[in-house]
Amino acid sequence: MTNIPEDSTAPPIVAAFQSIAAAIDEVGEARATTLLAKLALILCHEVGDADRIAACIERAKANV
Repeated sequence: MTNIPEDSTAPPIVAAFQSIAAAIDEVGEARATTLLAKLALILCHEVGDADRIAACIERAKANV
């Protein structure tokens, strides 16, 4: 498993952002929060490392 790149312009990050944006458009604004919460839980399960997940949460909070 690789580390999440710090560079948010890296092609895989851009592609992921575009996929997430398309999914939000598909489900609509009213269900966007639910979609994002479910996605976060699925990704946490995939990562499977509580320390990495906690570090990612802190990084996300710092850039809001």
